[in-house]
Amino acid sequence: MRKFAIAIALLSTLALASCGGNTPEDAAKGFMTALIKGDVEKAKELSTEKSHKIVGLIAAMTASQADSQSEEQKKKMEETLAALDKIKCEVDGDTAKCAPEGENKKIDLVKEDGKWKVDFKKAGPGGGDQPADEGEE
Repeated sequence: MRKFAIAIALLSTLALASCGGNTPEDAAKGFMTALIKGDVEKAKELSTEKSHKIVGLIAAMTASQADSQSEEQKKKMEETLAALDKIKCEVDGDTAKCAPEGENKKIDLVKEDGKWKVDFKKAGPGGGDQPADEGEE
């Protein structure tokens, strides 16, 4: 009976972790893993609504390239997935910037309704970052 309780607790923990968790690190890792694996719906769950269009495009590109990857590219993809275990975030209130340790390219996250979500931005006039789809309807 005790082994059964431990198994249930472990499965519950894994289920919660796979939902993105409630930390920016969990959300960023879950999002990037979903993109790499071509799971568009999961990536959209872990991103803001205004980011959904670009998420679909990125996931489609990743999925189309997955079939034609060389062994070297597949190995690199596995290394990328492993690097996500070392993701670090700089949190400032309801925003965060996250990247695997040693990487310069960071993804932006925002807290919406108590959950961390990836928030893609695009370069605006003058080269600054502007929220995607701002002012567009």
